[in-house]
Amino acid sequence: VTRGKVLLAWHAYEEAAQAFRRAAQLEAASFIAWFSLGYALGRLYRWEEALEAYERALALTPDHSGGWNNKGVALTR
Repeated sequence: VTRGKVLLAWHAYEEAAQAFRRAAQLEAASFIAWFSLGYALGRLYRWEEALEAYERALALTPDHSGGWNNKGVALTR
């Protein structure tokens, strides 16, 4: 997750998505891995994949307002 965050800061979205996908594989119960994967995928305009990641994140933490907001953005795109 830390590597993915650094890559996001560098605007290396493809590499960040790969890092977050790996983090989610290693720790499927990590809200931050799924949420951040959705964010990175959204920055790549891969909205369907981003939506899936946000849905996984929200299944883990259903009251996270940022997750619902970003899911809404993915749905509108």
